[in-house]
Amino acid sequence: MIKFGKSKLYGVLGFILLILLIVILYVKDSENKNLEALQALENSDNSIVFLEKSPNGNGLYLSKEQSTDDQYALLKKRMQREGWVYLNQEGSSLFFEKDNRQLIVETRIWKSNYIEYDVQNNEANIAD
Repeated sequence: MIKFGKSKLYGVLGFILLILLIVILYVKDSENKNLEALQALENSDNSIVFLEKSPNGNGLYLSKEQSTDDQYALLKKRMQREGWVYLNQEGSSLFFEKDNRQLIVETRIWKSNYIEYDVQNNEANIAD
């Protein structure tokens, strides 16, 4: 068994508590951003709002849940507004093109009542 002196033990415990505090603060900050986006959706006529930029640089947007056909039609309309041309769909990913560049937007259900749009490299602003 490994023996630690009291000062080393307190140091390890302090480090663990510090990491735990950082994680808690990060999660709380993320929840606040999500709440702001949800309030913007619920308290306005906006149909799509910006949620956040993901660590990989993608833009995350939220919309109220609607039928699959309606959510894809709304996305295609927003992308067309930004100058992107719809190419095709594979599963829940839609492919667009503009100036010989291709862009993928992934869609998924978020918290069972919302649709999350994941816009590659945040190249198109699909929010209202």
